[in-house]
Amino acid sequence: MTVDPDRLRTELERACEDAGLDPSRWVVWIVDGVPPAGTTPIAYLQPAGEVRTDTVIVFRAVGVKRARPHRLAAHRLAVWRLLPGLPDAALGPMLRHEVEHARRWERSGTAFYDADERLRAGMGRSGYPQLPTEREANAAALAYARRILTVAELADLRACGEFGDLLACDPVPPDVVEATLALLGETDVSGVRPQTWPQGTVACGPLVEVVAAVSALDTRLGSP
Repeated sequence: MTVDPDRLRTELERACEDAGLDPSRWVVWIVDGVPPAGTTPIAYLQPAGEVRTDTVIVFRAVGVKRARPHRLAAHRLAVWRLLPGLPDAALGPMLRHEVEHARRWERSGTAFYDADERLRAGMGRSGYPQLPTEREANAAALAYARRILTVAELADLRACGEFGDLLACDPVPPDVVEATLALLGETDVSGVRPQTWPQGTVACGPLVEVVAAVSALDTRLGSP
């Protein structure tokens, strides 16, 4: 699959409508290149997040200078432009998965998202499919795929190894927040609350831009 900016914008707007989110609160970078072997093709950066040396490679390819001006003002998404082996039908469910992470941020806030990121760091990439927030996002993507794709398109996705987790039918915990904190051994939910956008921030998207990877990108550092 080659990610086209116009199609991505359309698919993102549809995924946001499905999730009940405002598409104007999104900034997306399509990084002109192919993902290094074993790395994620697409990633979400919550509004309060920063690009660091341990951030996933696709966001390190976007770079701090591009991502930081939109901090606290938008949901941010990065995807590689060239995704060999992925069928075109994959784009919508992939976006719906990431949009569900954004929906969780709006429902539970930055404090919870920080807890989720601590859990991710502790479990490692191999444990991602069992994370409560990943199971939640996978369930949303699967339900969405079943609604928008044909039987043949779904079969193509299932035949693609990268979608084994995305289209899994793992049950979602009744309370994603409680399940996440329990895995961390934490019980304090006082900081978990719906997130509002800071006063003065302006919704002006969705902004979709094709960019070259930053020249300082080092794929040996950080997360995939």
